[in-house]
Amino acid sequence: MSETLECIYDYPLYYDILMGWDRDVEASFYDAALRLYGAPEGGRLLEVACGTGQIALRLATLGWQVTGLDLSRRMQDYLETAARERGVPVRTVRANMTTFTLGELQDAAICPGGSFAILQDNASALGHLEAMAAVLRPGGAYVLEIEFAVGEGEARSTPAEGEEWSMCRGGIEVRAEGDGVSVEDRGRGVRLRLDWGVKLRRYTGPGFAALVAQSGAFAIEMCYPEAGRDDEGVSFFDSDHVQRTLAAGRTMVVLKRSS
Repeated sequence: MSETLECIYDYPLYYDILMGWDRDVEASFYDAALRLYGAPEGGRLLEVACGTGQIALRLATLGWQVTGLDLSRRMQDYLETAARERGVPVRTVRANMTTFTLGELQDAAICPGGSFAILQDNASALGHLEAMAAVLRPGGAYVLEIEFAVGEGEARSTPAEGEEWSMCRGGIEVRAEGDGVSVEDRGRGVRLRLDWGVKLRRYTGPGFAALVAQSGAFAIEMCYPEAGRDDEGVSFFDSDHVQRTLAAGRTMVVLKRSS
């Protein structure tokens, strides 16, 4: 059977497979960075645009009280099932990342995978920072992964523009091919060609810094540029590899909530 369906985000299993490289080093970086910048051990942690929660699950296993924020009910259902299977508590909230509210202040927050770039214009980016300021305790750290562009402009890209990779699990192969995703699910006899469903804004370092300053609620505390790539070509970050400026390339940016 061959089908053409709309969006990879409508199929959390296939999304989870595609993003299913070893995320342990990434989660360890977030764990160490959050504690370095003042989050208490076992504190309340928000993951923005959590998807299927591969980082959320790992951080919950390390003892964080994790809330996963996402707009997709299917992604949340998948995460909740995975959390039950692992025996770790993860709360989920379905809401837009520019307008959400939470019932209690968070000690820290993360936005992995470059998802901040989903915010397509300054108004939505500022709306997100305003929403974050309302749910993060004064002095709390917000760690974002962002790939900064070289030049100015409003160019858009797909999540895998210029990249290709494939991941396999249980007889299912999912391949990112720049402008879309291909799925071959041999067990079900399904072959799909899926759209990414989102475009990403290319933020420059100066443009992002100006947004943070305009928000008035956060300050850029530290930047951790990509320290290298592993044998699979996946970026990794080192807590000893730091800089103050936002240079082009993939970077972990630590924002601190104003007191």
